[in-house]
Amino acid sequence: MNFRIYNNGQDFLIEAEDFIKNKEALNNLIYSLAESNLSVSSGNDKPPLFFSIKDDNQVRMGAVMTPPYRLVIYAEGINDELFKFAIHNIMENRIELPGVLGPNDCAVNFLKSGNKRVQDHIRSQ
Repeated sequence: MNFRIYNNGQDFLIEAEDFIKNKEALNNLIYSLAESNLSVSSGNDKPPLFFSIKDDNQVRMGAVMTPPYRLVIYAEGINDELFKFAIHNIMENRIELPGVLGPNDCAVNFLKSGNKRVQDHIRSQ
């Protein structure tokens, strides 16, 4: 699997737009935030975060966060291995999350995939 952080919404959409648009009603917030083309160099204290995870050359997960708001995630299906990989990379990149937002089964299982330390780090609300 490949975890990739993007510098702006446009770069994120180049990679993940088909995946996001596949379930557009569920991903309207992710799509809108990325389409607004916020960039890491926008001068904010905490810049926006755009990332995707690809496996077998297919996007499996997309996520956007505009601090101080929660990480908005989408992944098709419940995939514990994918969520653990995402959490590992979030921790490795020292990304602070105020919480997670997404389709209920996706967000809940994302949080359950982490150990206690991760769940403390990602304060779900």
